[in-house]
Amino acid sequence: MFPICYLHRLSCLFGIVTLGSSESVNSINAECGQNITLPCNATRDGEIYRYVIWYKIQWSQDMLNITRTGIIMKVNNVVKPFSGARVAMFVNGEGLLLQSIRPEDSGTYECHLSAYVGSSNKDSNLTLNVSECVIPATTPDVVTVTGVMSTSINPYMDQVVEVSMVLIVSGFSAVAVVKVVLSILSVGVLLMVRKREENRRLKFWK
Repeated sequence: MFPICYLHRLSCLFGIVTLGSSESVNSINAECGQNITLPCNATRDGEIYRYVIWYKIQWSQDMLNITRTGIIMKVNNVVKPFSGARVAMFVNGEGLLLQSIRPEDSGTYECHLSAYVGSSNKDSNLTLNVSECVIPATTPDVVTVTGVMSTSINPYMDQVVEVSMVLIVSGFSAVAVVKVVLSILSVGVLLMVRKREENRRLKFWK
């Protein structure tokens, strides 16, 4: 069903007349990231046209105006892309190749064939539906997590080893000091005992 237009809405009237005279609209469903070729169904074997233009069509929100954004044009086999248009190329004659499509590429596309004087122009329209791009879920890197944990634990392990060594050295030092003290005491006791024996001997001989 076409939108309701008034006579002063010339742009809408032009859009309806053009769409009404074009080929039936086809629909193509594609996945995000694919390379897709849109066929130009308006072409006929043996027919020669002045030029071929691919447009992307957009209707206004009130459906009273239509906007055609030029994508690419071919005149006498010379290809001319429109300034600021999406990158595309002609393939399989008049087909339109869109590479690495995105959801924003969805919409209605028109292939316009401009005829020479005495012949009629031809148009074909089709709708492209591009699915949303799915980003694969990422899983945590177990190796990385383990490495982080080990680096956070290793310093404490080193500190424990260092503390243990200090305690061991301190223990050996204390034992050595005790041995020295005991040795000195032993020598002192022996000297005292020896001195007493000498004193006893002197008293005995007197």
